[in-house]
Amino acid sequence: MRRSPLAPARGPLRTEPFVVGVLAVLVALLAAFGVLALRQGPQDPSADGPAAAPSGPEEAAAVPDDVLALLPHREEELRAGALVAAEFVAAYATTDPEESPAERMERLGAGLSDGFAARLEQALAAPAAERGPEGAVRAEAAVRGIRSVGETSVVFLVSAAEAGGGEPIQEYAATVAREEDRWLVYDVQFADAGDSGDGGDGAL
Repeated sequence: MRRSPLAPARGPLRTEPFVVGVLAVLVALLAAFGVLALRQGPQDPSADGPAAAPSGPEEAAAVPDDVLALLPHREEELRAGALVAAEFVAAYATTDPEESPAERMERLGAGLSDGFAARLEQALAAPAAERGPEGAVRAEAAVRGIRSVGETSVVFLVSAAEAGGGEPIQEYAATVAREEDRWLVYDVQFADAGDSGDGGDGAL
């Protein structure tokens, strides 16, 4: 059920389910890189001339001991980025008609990039009828996957639902990027609309 998250919000948030999602994401990443390694086989970039053919099935199926080391982010960094994405989506999907746009922006404003904060503030300034449905909804969020991984950014797929096992609200693609020692939210889109991280069509 698609529900615009731009109605104002208030109240405690629940993001505990993201932990299971992050573990599943990491397992999926390891599996994906394992398959890639199986297809490519071992390579020695320092060797001259064409690479020698594998001597047997065991050599052809060699997989690096630490597949996660192939990623540009350490495991703890991915966990931290997933937490930022899940917390933001839970807050973003929570609605409360008694909260003003300024109050909601103050609640959502921490941890956002300057560009995304400016676009979000502009969207929240729209008339209430354009921001979303009436009625209070407290949301929780869970990371379900990773759409893409860059040198400094990750696009997480995050599902929002009413807290306490309630009705699903929407799945989002949330872009987070590292600046110095912290992750910032750079963009959020409906997952089925895609998320390029550059402010394209999406949830705003």
